Amino acid sequence: MLNAEMILKKIESQPELRFMFSHWLKVRHGSVNAPFKNDLDLFEMGPAGVLPYVWLIEPDGEDNCRFRLVGDEIRNNFVDNPLNKDFIELYGPEVGHRIATIVHRVLKTPGVHFSDGVVRRPDQLSYNVNRLMLPLRTTSDTCGLMLGVISRGELQRAEKDTDTVQYVSGELLFSSLTELDDVIGRADTKEC
Repeated sequence: MLNAEMILKKIESQPELRFMFSHWLKVRHGSVNAPFKNDLDLFEMGPAGVLPYVWLIEPDGEDNCRFRLVGDEIRNNFVDNPLNKDFIELYGPEVGHRIATIVHRVLKTPGVHFSDGVVRRPDQLSYNVNRLMLPLRTTSDTCGLMLGVISRGELQRAEKDTDTVQYVSGELLFSSLTELDDVIGRADTKEC
């Protein structure tokens, strides 16, 4: 299992994750809260080249979610366009519930989720991926959207057949934004 400093180093080593994490921290404006979705600056995200790797997820009931924005690099991993489709429909009940549970937990806390592992696609290809999921506020006291970004490796032949996109990954959750700020503070102190 990776510790927080190792996770931050992995984020720093991936341009898409590094930019999105840095941008998310910047638009928090020093607040202890997650930023609002309207705080995101598309005019910074576009030239940085991250939009193809970004998605927005919205909870859909207690045990499901749906994509509200899907970058081209995400959309290319699906047979059909996943926009506005629920996760149980896209991934099947087991994987759909697992992802929804993570999303709900991160939004409720709020916290930050990082995972890495293999994504297996329906076309029998797979790739290694690093994922970062960041909460966004929809009201002054509620995080209701999840901003996600991936950094992925080259496509290769999958180890086994699958009918849907499957995630096989570990995770580390910063259990609060305060914990994240503490870890970032420790990381900054070590560099001084």
